[in-house]
Amino acid sequence: MSSVQIRPEAPLFRRQTVSLLGFTHITRYKETHTMSKDTTGKNAYEIRLEVLQMGLGLAENRYHTSLEQIRMTAEFEAVKTGSKYTYELPPDNRQEEALALAASFYSFIENKQ
Repeated sequence: MSSVQIRPEAPLFRRQTVSLLGFTHITRYKETHTMSKDTTGKNAYEIRLEVLQMGLGLAENRYHTSLEQIRMTAEFEAVKTGSKYTYELPPDNRQEEALALAASFYSFIENKQ
């Protein structure tokens, strides 16, 4: 007689977790080796969008940090002198700064070293 080996499609894995109430949950799943949309490569438009969002976020953070620094300095000086505090807003060049930062980040990504 010849022996026949049955090869499973994918091995079963077990994951055991314990909830806050002390219940044990066992999850069985198959490893399928397929990639989801989240783990695949991004196209050029998606990369440029993410780079632009990074630049916008950094420009926003820089602007608000300088604004807060100016406000705190003016408040400290007002408390020291006993008067009301006023301050001038920093120049709002967030859009230009964000585009420059995004171009800088994207040039780093394009560099094929």
